[in-house]
This record gives sequence, structure tokens and C-alpha cells, in this order.
Amino acid sequence: MTRHSGLLAVLVILVLVLGVSCLSYSYLEARTIIPAVLSIPEETPLQTHKAGWTGTVPPHLVQSQSDCAVAVPEPVTVPEPVALADPFPLDGKESSSRLEDGSPSIVLPPVASLSYPYWFLPQEGNMQPLKDPVPQFSVLLIPLPTANGPDDRQDSGRLMDTVAACVDSIPTDLIILTGDCESTAALLGKLGKDGVLFANGSAVITALPIIGMDGHSLLLEPVPGKTLRLAVANLQDPSPMQTFIDHQSDQSVADTWKTAVQSLHPEREAHMAEVLSTLGDTEAILLGASLAEPSALDWTVFTPITYRSAYDWPMSLYLEEKGFTDSFRATHYSEETDVGNTWTQETKGTVFSERTDYLYSREIIPMETKLIDLGTLSTASEHPDTSIMVLSGSFMIP
Repeated sequence: MTRHSGLLAVLVILVLVLGVSCLSYSYLEARTIIPAVLSIPEETPLQTHKAGWTGTVPPHLVQSQSDCAVAVPEPVTVPEPVALADPFPLDGKESSSRLEDGSPSIVLPPVASLSYPYWFLPQEGNMQPLKDPVPQFSVLLIPLPTANGPDDRQDSGRLMDTVAACVDSIPTDLIILTGDCESTAALLGKLGKDGVLFANGSAVITALPIIGMDGHSLLLEPVPGKTLRLAVANLQDPSPMQTFIDHQSDQSVADTWKTAVQSLHPEREAHMAEVLSTLGDTEAILLGASLAEPSALDWTVFTPITYRSAYDWPMSLYLEEKGFTDSFRATHYSEETDVGNTWTQETKGTVFSERTDYLYSREIIPMETKLIDLGTLSTASEHPDTSIMVLSGSFMIP
């Protein structure tokens, strides 16, 4: 009996000890135990969402490489800006009128009398850098139909009125125009915005600060301390795609079009090499290109298009070798489901539709690309059954 009494006493003692340890305490007692000063500072946490950003990331959180390794980033050398061309302020040499919506329309002097690159400043250089601390920008590439003869130029003038009204309603940081000098100069004047006209028939319209330019490109500073080289290639004549179409009727020798296309490439590559010659290896670059040539990325053994076959179109391979990324292919799943054709032509009952206009990038990140149908870009010249799409993209400068 004594033995059982001892065990019972031990058990009662353990229960008492446990009960005391679990007792709660009053608010006044808690104030003496819990410090009044919070151990965690009441600070607003850092936000990485674009809409909530109000400051800059602390230097100790900025990392250019993965958390797994500490590396010192290599210094990036930005080339010295090329001397700027003299801007063209409105000085009475141009004539002006108004479009139907009341916006100004400026007729530039004859393109043959201009010195290129031709810096056009109807808004007196009202340059505006990006407001977002993260340098993300948007761009439109608009391939314009070529005017052949007085009748075409008259039709083209009416077309430019419509295109200008459509483009004016699309918010964008950059507009790249390709075509011939007369067409691009006409649209440049009808839009009435600051821009640069190049001798190859292309133009760039932007309010972003321009700090340098040469015969094929602009050096922009979208945000302080960040530069973007914007180059334009306008290689539409001779047209490799038209060469392919013209050879479809020649069935005497299989694949004669390949020989014809390859014969055009050396001259075209020389022109492209000239465009790329002033671009730095470490620069952030956007290359707007109207090539009149499909991409090798679209002509594969898996293509569902009956007139296609596996073929390495030479210009797309050349740009790939130079380190450029085809931004549309980089942001879309496949050539079968996301075709992205910017050019369509019906010839003798066959519809040919291809990507012939591109936004190539290097050292920048393609975020999104898509097509915009203005509904008006159809030529009234030698190919009345041709339609053209506008290519839109957004990019980030890392």
C-alpha cells in the first residue's frame, strides 16, 4: 500500500508542476515581460511589382548573376556618340495643311534635296525619357507600300492620311517606317512628330532623347544612364520572296528558285553588313528590318504550308550568326500555330503569306510581339492583291 501511495504522490506533484507552467498572465504582467519596442521595424516591405514601385532597390539587393555565386560584372563600354546631324526646324521651306481630324500635316521638301540622316523637329525637340525606372519600351514597325508613278503617289497620299490617323491612336515609344523615301517622308510629315529620315527610305519617329546618329541608326537614352542603339535595315529590292514566286511557274528544273535566291544574297549581305558595322558588341540593340525574305525558322520540315519546304533562307541565318534574336519567334510557341505573317500576296490563285518584317534584338529582352491590322495597308500598284501587317513589340533593357 505504501508503494502505491508513493507513486500516487509523484504523479500529483508532476500534475501540479505542469499546471503552474501553463498558467496565463494578466495584461499588466505581460507589459513587464514583453518589451514595448517592436523587434521587427515597422517599414513598408520592398515591392517588385511595377505598379507599386516608389523607389530604388538598395544596392545590396542588386545582383547581376545568380545567388549561387558572387561575381564582379565586367565593365561595359558605351561607344562615343556620333555627331548629331543638324535638325530641321520649321523655317518656311515646308508647306503645311490640316488633316480631316484637324491635326497638322507638313509636306517636307523634295527628298532628293535633303541631306541624310535628316532630323525633322516639328515639335522642336520636345524629348521625353521613359517615366518608368525599369527601361521598358514599345515599338511599331510599319512597312509602307512603294509608290510607282504619279497615280500611285496620289493613291499613296490618301493612304498615308488614313495610316496617320490610325497610328496616332496607338500609344508607343518608337515608330519605325520602311518603304521608299517619298512614302516615309509623306507619313513623317502627316504625323507631324519628331523623327529622323534615312537615305535608305526608312525613318524613325520618337520623343525619346537622341544622343547620336549615323547613316543607319540612332543612339537613344531612354532613361538616364541607359542607352539603346536603334538600327533600321530596309532591304526590299531585289525581293527574294518575289523571286521565289516568279520561279514557281518554271517546273522544268526543280528548285531553280533556290539558285536565284542565293544569287541575290551577296549584295544583300553587304548592305546588311554596312548597317551593322557601327553597332557595338556590348550595346543594347533593336534592329527593325524589312527584308522581303522569309525566315529559315519558319521553313522547316514540319511546315503545314504546301508551297514551303525545308530551306535555310540566308539573311535570317546571317543575323543569327551575328547574335541577333528574332523577337517574334522568341515570344511565340511555333511556326505552325503562331505564324506572324506580315506580308500576304495572291498570285494566280495561290496565296503566299510570310513573315518578311522583323524586330531583331541583341542585349535586350523581348517581352511581347504581336501583329496589328490597320486595315488600310494594301497597295494599289503592281500587286493589288497584297496586304501588309504592322509588327508591334515591347522590350526591356536589362
